[in-house]
Amino acid sequence: MDKLIDSIVKSLDGKTPELYTYLPYLLQDIWEIGSSSEQIIRLIKKNKIHKTYPELKVLDLGCGKGAVSIPVAKAINAKVLGIDGMPQFIEIAKEKSKEWGVEQSCAFTVDDIRVAVGGLKKKNYNLVVICSVGPVLGNLIETLKVIENSLTPEGYVILDDAYRSQATKIKSSEYLSEKQFFDQIALSNFMMVDSRTYDQKEMEKSDSEIYKKIEIRAKELVEKFPKRKALFESYLRAQREENYILENEVINITLLLKKKLS
Repeated sequence: MDKLIDSIVKSLDGKTPELYTYLPYLLQDIWEIGSSSEQIIRLIKKNKIHKTYPELKVLDLGCGKGAVSIPVAKAINAKVLGIDGMPQFIEIAKEKSKEWGVEQSCAFTVDDIRVAVGGLKKKNYNLVVICSVGPVLGNLIETLKVIENSLTPEGYVILDDAYRSQATKIKSSEYLSEKQFFDQIALSNFMMVDSRTYDQKEMEKSDSEIYKKIEIRAKELVEKFPKRKALFESYLRAQREENYILENEVINITLLLKKKLS
């Protein structure tokens, strides 16, 4: 198992653990780092998940700064546990929950989600959210297998992921083909209830806004730490490369899955 720092850096598109110390600074202007809370809330409400349970119990794995957990708790009668390996992100999530008036509905804790999820086998969560964290828990079917034990019978998963488009030129093993992607879901203990794909313009707009903010902070770090210029420029280059893939080579999708009855 990779070290936690390596895992965090990879999930945020970094290439070297040296970057870890600087990630909070680089990402300080971004709250919603990857997933759209608006789209997730829409999926929950459209499929009436919040109507099924008197109080929806949500587990947000890799919750970052709480940008999904907090709006979900605000919009729906939900109790949310958010787990992330970055202490600075968790502190921001706690402060944000107070700003939004949902601190009684949200709990945030620092932990390695690969370890923490193993201790959450009480089957008492109605919904697990795992978005924009990469293959931290393994490939798609491995991820679903790991998290299903923390779900109630017929519980739900909301997952942000991507698969290779038919016209793609990339050969990265990180992204499955469309057939492999949906075959893995079919082989899992989940069935697909709903989904929402994102078009190129949506991705370009989101990526551009995020990149500009990171670029400003990276330039500030270059001025403060000129000897580390190559490190920060490498991160910007990795961001551009990842943005190109997300905008041109893969299909980005938010899935709503439901656990099958045993």
